[in-house]
Amino acid sequence: MPLHLWRGPTQFEVNTNAADVPKLTLFPFVAVESFDNTQLAQLVGAALAEDQKKGREDLKTLKELSTKLDAQTDGAKSGQALPSEESRQNTTKTNSETRLAITNQLSGVFRSDLAGYMLFGQLTALYAFQNSFEGTSLRLVTAEKKGNVLYAHFLVTFIDAKSKSLLFWDRGYFFVSGSSHSFLLLTSAPSSDRRPAESAWITSWLGSVRIPIE
Repeated sequence: MPLHLWRGPTQFEVNTNAADVPKLTLFPFVAVESFDNTQLAQLVGAALAEDQKKGREDLKTLKELSTKLDAQTDGAKSGQALPSEESRQNTTKTNSETRLAITNQLSGVFRSDLAGYMLFGQLTALYAFQNSFEGTSLRLVTAEKKGNVLYAHFLVTFIDAKSKSLLFWDRGYFFVSGSSHSFLLLTSAPSSDRRPAESAWITSWLGSVRIPIE
């Protein structure tokens, strides 16, 4: 499963309270990896068998992630009255129920859809990553699947243990499944203000990528 990675020159460091990883170094990159579907299916099959033995713990983890994601609301606009406490609670409940419904819908295709299963694995890995560092939060900004292409955008937010400053890590995920081979494209764009200088370079790279159609 060959992996090709191109990285930018800048990098960001985050101080953590973790004894084993006291400092994280993040840098912008784009990467593409190709998979032989037969080999990948064998790996997925083994993972699913183990998942069933564990009583679908992975699905439980994904549901927990869905309920813990920050509710996305428009917020009160300037000059408008603030919403009541009951209104805020209803909005939060609605958003949580909507995300959980999406999660349940996605979970239904994980068993038969390779792209969905790969997204599931990415979510689980990032959720575990989030729990490893104090003050870190994870948000699934968007996820969309059209035909054989799945796209997801994740946002990981760090709080530096020393300076208490925020660092944002935007991660892009594209999975293109074919009849015999599949391709995974990853993007990384860390920044202190969610306006990474490498955005134009990453967008240009994605626009130039050509995936062979089988």
